[in-house]
Amino acid sequence: MEPKKQKTPNTQGRKASALRPPASRESTQLQMSSDAPTRGRHRPAQSGTPTMMQEVGESGLMLDVDRAMDEITRIPAAVIHRDAAFAWASRAIAGYRVCSAKNSIEEGLSYLYLGEHYREAALAHAAMGEVWEFLFTEIDDAMAGEREQAFASIRALSSGATR
Repeated sequence: MEPKKQKTPNTQGRKASALRPPASRESTQLQMSSDAPTRGRHRPAQSGTPTMMQEVGESGLMLDVDRAMDEITRIPAAVIHRDAAFAWASRAIAGYRVCSAKNSIEEGLSYLYLGEHYREAALAHAAMGEVWEFLFTEIDDAMAGEREQAFASIRALSSGATR
């Protein structure tokens, strides 16, 4: 039985030269399936951002694959996930704060659910880093107080609603 090779962190990120740029701008566009005619068409974004592609349709989804290619070839994945974890945790805290400020249980719950959804995204990204345990705990702890306050606010609103 061969010994396991120990993984070493890639702090340099992937080299940009390892990826060849697409032969043409059209090759970065997503291909639409023929069975989804209502999803929309792809077209280049407005001038000024010539490499960004935009899906025009019901969702208004904007993709910037060239920017993402540049990002993942220059920035280590652990850093990308750390930054995303903090961004989603910030959104979760904002959702909890709005929840706590609402006087209506329906409005409060909608922001509580939003905060919970963002919290899950934050914790998922925090768990993907190379030293994930510390980051996971840090992110979870940062949201804990605001989360508890939001839940207390909903409990207070719901107890008043049942009287």
